[in-house]
Amino acid sequence: MGTPISPPIDPDPVPAGDLCVKCWGIGKEFGDIDTPSSVIATIFGMEKASNWIAAYGEPLDGDYTLEQDIIYPCLFRFTDSPTGIHWSNESLYSTIFATNAEGYSCFSGGTDQCSLLILNTLDNRFTGGSCLITIPEIGE
Repeated sequence: MGTPISPPIDPDPVPAGDLCVKCWGIGKEFGDIDTPSSVIATIFGMEKASNWIAAYGEPLDGDYTLEQDIIYPCLFRFTDSPTGIHWSNESLYSTIFATNAEGYSCFSGGTDQCSLLILNTLDNRFTGGSCLITIPEIGE
């Protein structure tokens, strides 16, 4: 039995952001549409590893609004101390990087530059789980 996919989110429309030319535009994976100013990252299905202790904190399961970076348009960030989550298309593959209260990177992975479903590839403090990126419609 696999990890169930989290229910899809129906986010409100968001303003257009700066163009991320790696995933948006003519001939790009997400099409010739505006890049949104924010996306939703849903992290789900993570479990505590066998070496987990309370100091590691809880898995980051939940929905997070990631705002587009003002310098790098293919980087989206959730920064709410003490948690940080970043979705990046800056490298050759899509990556989720997340930290919990202890500053430990507990989630990263990817399959291609514009992947919207990203599997957890770390098994140190948390195992399993995925992250689903939802791209909102562009509104006024």
